[in-house]
Amino acid sequence: MKKFCSWFLVFILIFSLLNVNVFSADVIKGDKVLSFDDFKKANFVFGQGGSTAVNSDGSFTVKVEGVTTSNASSIARMDGFMNGKCADGDVMTLSFTARLTSGGENGKGAIQVQQEVPKVYTKCLFEKFEISSDWQTYTFTYTANKAASNFAVRLGFYVQTIEFKDFCVYNGGQPSDDRLKMVEIFSDGMVLQRGKPIPVWGHSSDEGGNVTVTLGDKTVTTTVSNGEWRTELPAFTKATGLTMTVKDSVETLTFKDVAIGDVILLMGQSNMAFQMKKAYGCEDIIKDASSCDIRRYRQEAVGSYTKMDDNMNGSWIKSDENTVLNYEAVGYIAAYQLAKKHNVTIGLLGCNKGSSLIETFMDYDLFTTRDNYKVTIDLYNTKKDKNDDWWVQVPSGLYNQMIHPFIPYAISSAVWYQGEANATRSELYAYQIYDLINDYRQKFNSPDMPFVVVQLAPYSKKDHKDINQVFLDTHKRMDNVAVVSTANEGPKGYTDEEEIHPMTKRPVGDRVFYSLDNILYGEEYEYSGPEYMYMKYKDKKPVLYFSHTGKGLKIANGETELKGFKASKDGVNFENVSARIEGNTVVIDMVDAIEVRYSFVATESNGTLGGNLTNDTDIPAFPFRASLPDVEIVSAVLNKSEANTTADITVRNKGYSEFNPKFFVAVYEGQKLVSVKIQTEKISTVDEIKVSLPVDYKNDTAVRTYVWDGNGSIKAYTASHDVK
Repeated sequence: MKKFCSWFLVFILIFSLLNVNVFSADVIKGDKVLSFDDFKKANFVFGQGGSTAVNSDGSFTVKVEGVTTSNASSIARMDGFMNGKCADGDVMTLSFTARLTSGGENGKGAIQVQQEVPKVYTKCLFEKFEISSDWQTYTFTYTANKAASNFAVRLGFYVQTIEFKDFCVYNGGQPSDDRLKMVEIFSDGMVLQRGKPIPVWGHSSDEGGNVTVTLGDKTVTTTVSNGEWRTELPAFTKATGLTMTVKDSVETLTFKDVAIGDVILLMGQSNMAFQMKKAYGCEDIIKDASSCDIRRYRQEAVGSYTKMDDNMNGSWIKSDENTVLNYEAVGYIAAYQLAKKHNVTIGLLGCNKGSSLIETFMDYDLFTTRDNYKVTIDLYNTKKDKNDDWWVQVPSGLYNQMIHPFIPYAISSAVWYQGEANATRSELYAYQIYDLINDYRQKFNSPDMPFVVVQLAPYSKKDHKDINQVFLDTHKRMDNVAVVSTANEGPKGYTDEEEIHPMTKRPVGDRVFYSLDNILYGEEYEYSGPEYMYMKYKDKKPVLYFSHTGKGLKIANGETELKGFKASKDGVNFENVSARIEGNTVVIDMVDAIEVRYSFVATESNGTLGGNLTNDTDIPAFPFRASLPDVEIVSAVLNKSEANTTADITVRNKGYSEFNPKFFVAVYEGQKLVSVKIQTEKISTVDEIKVSLPVDYKNDTAVRTYVWDGNGSIKAYTASHDVK
């Protein structure tokens, strides 16, 4: 009797929560997008036996056989049926007429209905919904997720036979009353960014009316236009325990336990998604998780081929000894130290997915900006209409679903740990990571927003050396981009030395903390290993100069011989060479070498890249390539206007060295030089830059450009180009 009462209460609760009721046909509104015939033709899969049959009266029987376990399930999947049949937020109505004819439990049968992305995401619309032995028609209203292409019916809870007379899904379109609402990131426990204006936005049906937002003692008001509203709260200092209210003329939203702190975006693939519960040597900070205020915004990574207006089942989760086990290890380790040192709440926005390409984090609009992105557009067009889980490797899939909905939420910084999936396309990746960083800075209204990019760890089955060079070059090319070395953090401690997911995430998280502590919080101490800057020659031998030398370059503790260097006289054939530290330089023992490489390998023994150059931090030097500047003028164009005339010059450096070339624009009358303009620019590594110099131009003059690489004793570049 107690069991019957419990099931009865559950039955009543489900009805009240899910808005299921007996109905007449005129209740349903919208177009039918899934029919009874679709249901009968569905791909039924049985766990421990079962059958389907169309009866003489047109009804349809589904019979589940075997023992009463979840393994005895039948699943009717309508694969890909919802593709193009709904938009995000559409009001969908499911209706079916059914009865239990045998089996079940306590005279009741049970079914479950799901919308899903194959192999990736399942959203249960209702669980173990009870079916009586009498014919009844039921309705259920739910909100559509356009990324969920599949519809599935599950009858696997009991040995049972259920008959259906109808099974349909209707699309009622967008809600007619677009009530006051905000994206899910605005919810209880949220962390808002301190020290800058706080954008808040949403929808309201109160067209032309006011929306008032109050946070603490600050209030702002804006007007609803075309069903949307947006405003900004003034900058706050750090705080906790605040309440935010948002109200229009009809409704009030209240958000409790709001904190003001620093919000950090965590993006990448599986090494970013790697959880704290798997990381080595983190027991102490897991146990201490409740001592500081760290909150993670969790959402499901399901992807979308079009931009979504809201996140997927997002919520803010506070860190404690249990919840932190599922946090991103690298992000939490850094956040823990920031929260402790600066006594500030840290909000982590987890936007990551294993096996994902950089393309899936990029706005599709970026792919129209460069000719070499055409292959990316072709991939998108090939895959967008197919029913599969390729969105993790298709342009904009994660951006559309995980990032776009909360732009322009105020954030402090971003951490990027991705690249394994793009490692074979490093030349294209150099453009992609550059464009992604610039685009995110623009979208989040933060032109100097710090980015920390993490190099990929040693791995014997895939060569990461070229993409790690891209990370180092990106750091050199862009302001406020830090790079983290993982040269000694391969799969140490594994029985399988070929593991791509090192468990030693604590040193990596520490280095992310050091980087953010300096470039975001303004602390001043040595926070990385040595970074190669440029190469010169002494007695025909390469001399390498470094920044981030700390208290001086040194060989890693316990070793006496400097290792990891290779050099070449032709740029093709490399051999191991001896090297020695002289002050803050390294001298390479090969006469006439034109290129030097350090730790530029896939992996060496013991899960490292083999090098042992460091400084007093004991953080390994970044792997790198070194060569003299190799500069050429790509184009030079004379740009005339009423105000002035300029020579716009594009120059490419193919050498791995920082240098300060001089640009000359010379004006001639015949063979006579009448004026010259000189401008010095900095080029930090292999790069292409554009400079613009004023020109004293007349119709009867000729203009020529020159570039000097600054290494006259080695290579004086004096080739000239007529400006067209």
